[in-house]
Amino acid sequence: MSAALSSHQIQVLALYTVFATQGPVPRHVVETSLALCDVNVFQIQEALYDLIKNENLTRKYDENQTEYLFLTPQGRCVVEELCKEAPLSYREKALAYAAVEMSKLRTQIGVDASVVKAEKGKETDYTCNISISDAGLPLIALSLYCPNKLQGEMMAERFRKNPLDIYRKILHIMTGTDETTEE
Repeated sequence: MSAALSSHQIQVLALYTVFATQGPVPRHVVETSLALCDVNVFQIQEALYDLIKNENLTRKYDENQTEYLFLTPQGRCVVEELCKEAPLSYREKALAYAAVEMSKLRTQIGVDASVVKAEKGKETDYTCNISISDAGLPLIALSLYCPNKLQGEMMAERFRKNPLDIYRKILHIMTGTDETTEE
């Protein structure tokens, strides 16, 4: 079944998805978001082609040849003025999927968490090693003592689920900008 949206509404929905999603948006995230709104794949491709041709969107490729879509200033004006022409239910559905997908992508890029066994004499200790890097630049690398492997795995999994929040909290504490720091 195909959505009952005009080509104009599909273009506005595509612009809105790029506009409301934080950061660079991979093209496949926009395409899948619109497809989940029951928009025909051919209509999606045509809308994106037209938006790029009319300079409402630009595209760039990363080192892996993944295509990313960006709003131009003209595209920003269009979406701010016309966003309500795409029905709210479609905007919400497209944005919900895009947000979930972008969250998954962010947690997968440059995030590492592992548990390492460290034997000292008769005792066996573990460390949970966590790190985040951005474009090859290390943002944080930390080793934490764990009394056992299970505790280490739990710590690693929790870090994998929300690395940026943990990084942000550590950064706030280290820079003294957190709300709980007393001086």
